[in-house]
Amino acid sequence: MKTHIKLICRQYEFSQFNLKKNPYKRQKTLGFEPVNGGGTGTVPKLTVVGFSVEACKKALAKMIILDELPFRFVKDQGFKRFIYVVQPKWENLPGRITVAKDCMKIYQDGEKSLKRALKDQRICLTTDT
Repeated sequence: MKTHIKLICRQYEFSQFNLKKNPYKRQKTLGFEPVNGGGTGTVPKLTVVGFSVEACKKALAKMIILDELPFRFVKDQGFKRFIYVVQPKWENLPGRITVAKDCMKIYQDGEKSLKRALKDQRICLTTDT
């Protein structure tokens, strides 16, 4: 029996050994893709959504950037309760320093893509005082 458990059961994709490593590996959730542009006649597309900590961290950093929130926002009790209700699978919320690093990475990635887009281009900036 021990040999069977060590060799055969560990190979089975849905065994308790493989699910302990990543319990959300095969569990998916139905969700709607965000519709850009909106409108009353626009029907959102139904898709299968998996849970990803990296995607959540990136979305959190973008929210902080867009809404101009302080980095300490992630340590507030209200935010923690909200996240627990919305996504209980996200157990270890990032701290303010991690969020600041994620925001900086988004900035650097945007800067690189802007430089690539504007390569060999001339730009004239003017101000009206």
